[in-house]
Amino acid sequence: MQMLTISNIRSVHCLTPRCNMKIFLIWLFLSLAFYGGFGIYWDYKLTANPRQIVILLDASNPMKPDFVEAKNSVRKIISDVPKYVEPLVYTSKGTQISINDKNPKLGDIKPYSKRDFEKFFEKHQSDLKNAKEKILITNISESKIKDQFGKELFSTWRINTIKKTE
Repeated sequence: MQMLTISNIRSVHCLTPRCNMKIFLIWLFLSLAFYGGFGIYWDYKLTANPRQIVILLDASNPMKPDFVEAKNSVRKIISDVPKYVEPLVYTSKGTQISINDKNPKLGDIKPYSKRDFEKFFEKHQSDLKNAKEKILITNISESKIKDQFGKELFSTWRINTIKKTE
């Protein structure tokens, strides 16, 4: 039977500073590899499948006096969108507006015709089903929208009302 001495303990257990540093470096490497891999995985997953928000710009004739402010409101919403969110911008006539680097191409859009969202809802049902958030930009109040088009149609929408110019 061997007698237990300090030198025997050191050989069995890693008590030297050099050995402790090796253990620490191994732990540090494994921790960084795990958290780095986890971050890279989620970045890839969220970039490949971004959350979608639908922004509906009312492009009807009654919007003419407030249309510049409405366009600025769309630009502001898009500039505030986080990294893993894809904004989809449409006019009430059903036209999709392209976006490059958080800069929507709103220059050619002119308000015309009566206020009608039917074409939009007909064309873009799948985008509406996938959207996590829906925003309507118009110049009439939320209660008038719901009275005119039905409460259930815009029940899940956030309605941004542009102050009506008198």
